[in-house]
Amino acid sequence: MNWPPHVRSSLTVLLLALSGTTCSLRDDPAGPGVVAGGLQVAPRLPPNFSRFAGQLGVDRIHLEIHGHGGRTLFDDVVPFSPFETSVTLQLPLQLTSAAESLVVDLTYEDQAGTALYVGQQSFEARAGTTQRPPEVPVTYVGPGQNVYYVSVSPGDSLVTVGDTVQMTFVAYDTSFQVVPNVYVSWQTDDPAAPIDSHGRLPGSSRRSVAVIYVETPNGSGTSTRMYFSPGQIAIAPDSFEALPGATTSFYAYTDLPFGSYSWTVNGIPGGNATVGTIDPTYGYYTAPAVPPTPATVRICATTGSDSSCAPVLVGSPPTPGGDVATFTDTYLFTNAALAAEPGNRTLLTRLMGFTGAGARGGTGASTIIFDRGR
Repeated sequence: MNWPPHVRSSLTVLLLALSGTTCSLRDDPAGPGVVAGGLQVAPRLPPNFSRFAGQLGVDRIHLEIHGHGGRTLFDDVVPFSPFETSVTLQLPLQLTSAAESLVVDLTYEDQAGTALYVGQQSFEARAGTTQRPPEVPVTYVGPGQNVYYVSVSPGDSLVTVGDTVQMTFVAYDTSFQVVPNVYVSWQTDDPAAPIDSHGRLPGSSRRSVAVIYVETPNGSGTSTRMYFSPGQIAIAPDSFEALPGATTSFYAYTDLPFGSYSWTVNGIPGGNATVGTIDPTYGYYTAPAVPPTPATVRICATTGSDSSCAPVLVGSPPTPGGDVATFTDTYLFTNAALAAEPGNRTLLTRLMGFTGAGARGGTGASTIIFDRGR
C-alpha cells in the first residue's frame, strides 16, 4: 500500500484476542509532530466469538482511528481470519502533540461489508510513556442481534439408542415476534452424542442423558435433554440426592401411553417406609424418614420387559447454617435462565453472598462447588 509522502513514520497496532502487554510512545526525531511507535489495541471479544466468527463469515476488520477534533488518522479495511489469534498492522499515524485523545472504532465484517461485531474505545496516547493497551469491548450487531428468547424442539425427549434426531429452533425478540435469519451454535455435553452445526444429533451408542445447548451470537440460548435408551422408556432425573422425608417427582419419557408403565423402589411396587414410597402411576417419590442401609435406592419405571432406573442417595440433613443447598433443576443457573429471570439472578447472588456457619461463612470466599449429581 502506498502512503502519502508527508507521512514520516508508522504506528504498529496489534489486534489481540487477549491483552496483557504494554505499549510505548516516542517523539519522532525526523520532523515536527509526535509519532506513536508500538501502540497495541486489544479487542475484548465475547466468549462465543470463536464459535460464530467462521460461521458468520467474518473475514476483515474495518479500523478507524480519530484524533483531536475528530480528524481521521487512519481508516482502512484489514483482512482477518477467525482462526488467527492476532493481526499485526503497520499504520501511518502522526499525533499533533505529546498527548492526544484518540478514538478507536473496530468493525468485524463479512465479504459483503455487513457489520457483525463492533467496538469503540477512547484513550489518551502519551509520548515517552509505557501504557497498557486500551481494551475495546466488542458487541454483536449482525443478523439476529435482537434475539431475546430461543425455543428448541424436540424438548426433553426419549431417543432410541442409534437413532438420529434433527433439532430445530425458533428465535423471538422482546415482543415475542419471530426473528428470521438467525445463526446458532449447537453443543452437547455428551461426547457419545455429538451434534453438528445444523442441529443433527446422531443417537448415542449407549444409554445416556445428553444436554443439548443452542446459542445465538448475542448470547441468547436455551437447552434441553435427550434421553438415549435401548428400550422404550427413560426417566429423569437420572440420579438424585434426597434428604430424609424429602419429596421429588420423577418423569418418564416414552412413546407409550400414559399409565402403561409402573414405578418401583428397589423393585418394590410403590416402595415402602424403609426405602421410600413412590406413586405407582405419577412417579412422585417421598424419601424415608430415616436414611436406609445402604443409603442408595433405585427408582425404576418399568413397562413389560423394559425399565429405566435412577439411583437416589438418601442422606442426613446438613448442619443448620451450613453450606449445602439442593436443587432439583440446574436450569436456573444457565446463562439463558439468568438472563431471562431477575429472580434467578437474585438467587445466585444470595448463594454467592451466603455467610452461614459452614466452610464459607466469614471467610470472604466467593466460589460455589457445583455438583450436578452425574
